[in-house]
Formats: sequence, structure tokens, C-alpha cells
Amino acid sequence: MKFLTPFAIVWTTFLAQADILFSIDFNSTTQGGGPNAVGGKYSNYDAGHEVANDFVTQSYAAFGTTVSLTPSWPDSTDRRVQQMIDRGGGNDANWTGTDLQLVTDFLGIDTRTSNGGNGNYDGVTGTPTTMLLTLGDLPGGTYQWTSFHHDTENVHTPFLMDISTDGGASFDPVEGGDLKMSSSSGGGNPANPNLEFGPVPASLSSTVVTEFQTDGGSDVVIRFVPLSRSAVHTQIFGINGFELVQTSSSFTRFQITGISKKPPTGEVVLTWNSKPERSYTIRASESLDTDPSTWSDIDDGWLSQGETTSYTELDPGLARRFYVVEENPK
Repeated sequence: MKFLTPFAIVWTTFLAQADILFSIDFNSTTQGGGPNAVGGKYSNYDAGHEVANDFVTQSYAAFGTTVSLTPSWPDSTDRRVQQMIDRGGGNDANWTGTDLQLVTDFLGIDTRTSNGGNGNYDGVTGTPTTMLLTLGDLPGGTYQWTSFHHDTENVHTPFLMDISTDGGASFDPVEGGDLKMSSSSGGGNPANPNLEFGPVPASLSSTVVTEFQTDGGSDVVIRFVPLSRSAVHTQIFGINGFELVQTSSSFTRFQITGISKKPPTGEVVLTWNSKPERSYTIRASESLDTDPSTWSDIDDGWLSQGETTSYTELDPGLARRFYVVEENPK
């Protein structure tokens, strides 16, 4: 189990950044010269378009532990339903906002019967073709979910979204008005009369913000149900990515409890609450622009000193320094 807590040091000023954000960017490996990753705070889920073997469970360090993410399509076994689309430069040029690499590609569903889906569904009539995103091992607490549903081409399908916090046994609908994908390019079948071009993904009408609570013992399952209709550009659904923020916690967080810089040596001392007979990896970076799991190791086997452990780094000679401590598996 991994625990990540970055800290920034600016000489004598110390800033703690809580590990409360989990962000995913869905990227195609087979279209648009991808994967086209946003980077920064986003971790990547990469897969090939309609490549069934690529859609596997992937794991990420988040919320002081390891969280798993699994996409699935329970209503069809046809691989053509399993979308991972990346648009080309012509469509992408219509997006004038920021974070193009987020909105250029999406994970999704093809509901068309000709591609293995169940056809049109309006919420009552027809048979849905759904997609599930299952989040495993989320710690107990309250979370804010933000997801992005834009196509730089023509898709503008309405959809329903439900959340289960008991592993899929029951679902609650996401309220807040009609949910519908947004798009940037003219034309299409049918055409979208209300194109959107930016300025940021969060400002789009298609962006979904909601909240849920979890007990820490059950999987959280997000279900997407396209309200497919008429023709192709209202028969495909997509999610570009999502951000998950823990707004409150019902568990005791593993954390760095002390950090100091010794004058005049410049040594940095980290202290954290620890477990006996365990070891820890300490990593560091000069910025937060990359995934903390890729930061350089300072020490990958620092032994626990009991309920509290300290580590001293010789003067790094830098104006700013970020640290991560991981508890190593037994």
C-alpha cells in the first residue's frame, strides 16, 4: 500500500499539499498520433480503440493508498462498442480553449446495432448500452466528482449518469438538469446547433460535477447511459477524463507530521507517523509538474523507527523542493 504526501520547501517557508486529488485522462493509443496526454496533475489511462484486451484494471497512487480503475461494458460483448477515440488536427483546430490534450480524446460507447450496441434508447423505450467505471479501494469519505464529456468533432449525445457506492448493488441518479455531450465542429449527422470552443473544459455545458460518500469498503461504480437517437453523432458517448477530490475523510491519514530545515547546514528533516517493521521510500522533485511516482528516489528502503520515523537529507542546494514518502509493501 502506498501513501503519497508531497511537501514544498521554499527556504524557510514550508507548504504542505494534501494528497486529495485523483485525476484521470483517457488516451487512445491507436488514433490521432496518441496517446496525447495532458500531463501535470493527470494520470493516464491508455488503450487502443476497440481493442478489448487493452481495457483492463489499472492502479494509481491516490488518497494515501492505491486506487484501481476498471472500465466495462456489461450490455455487449462486441469489442466495437468499446470506444477510445482521438480526433485529428482538423477537428482539434476548432477548439480554441486550453487543455486540448484532454478534450481531443475520449473513452466511450458506440450504441449502434451495426457495431454491436443495443440501438437507440430514450430512458424508457429500447435497451440501453451502458458503460461502467469501477473505482476500487477508495478510502471512506466524501468526494467531489468532475467529469468532462466533449468531442472536438460532432458527437453531442444526451446521457444519464448514476453512481453506486455499494459495489453496483444499487444506483442513485446524478441530478442537475439534462446531461449532454458538447462538440466543437460544424456539420455532423445530426448537426449540433450549439457548438462550444472553450475557454476551459470545466466551463463547458457538458461538464458534470457531483458528490458522493463511500464507506471505504465497497467499490464505487459510475454508470453512463447514452440516450441514443436518430443518427451517428447522437449514438456515441464519451468521457475525456475526470477529477476526484476528497472533501472530507473518515480515516486517519498517513502523513508527514514534521518538516524542518537546519541552519546553517541546510539539512532537511522529514518526520512521519509510521508502522513498526516496515520500510519507506522517499522521493523528491523540484516541481509538481510530473506524477509523484516518477520522482527520483532519495532512499527506497528507509527502515521504520517505530510509530514515528525521521529522515534527514543533506542540503539539496535548491530554492524549492517537493517530497513524497511511500510505505513499501511487506
